[in-house]
Amino acid sequence: MKTLIQILIVILQLIAANLLGFVPAVALGVGNGWELVAFVLGFSLGVWGVGALAARLYKSFLARDQGIRLAAALFVSTLGVVVILLTPAIGFIRILYPLAGAFIGYYLPGVFLKRYQRSRAGSDQ
Repeated sequence: MKTLIQILIVILQLIAANLLGFVPAVALGVGNGWELVAFVLGFSLGVWGVGALAARLYKSFLARDQGIRLAAALFVSTLGVVVILLTPAIGFIRILYPLAGAFIGYYLPGVFLKRYQRSRAGSDQ
């Protein structure tokens, strides 16, 4: 059951990220590179917002951890935009680099935060 809930959370994060990433960029008609900024902000806030809400509902919300996750999602999503700008490829798939970066940036710090908390708990004894 826990795995099913985690899959549903990821699906909701994907939906929210796409809504916040694509809809404002298309609705406002931004261009000349500004759509990449809208993608980074929308994708990162969509992934982080649903993840933070889920963490709060499951009583595992820590403000420090969520701040780190938001910063990491923004940073890695920005790296996705840098890859778009540096690679000479065409097609739609490149737009998904910032989205993948937002997911990586959100979930990767969790691995390091758990290790840090375990090592800290061991040193307190």
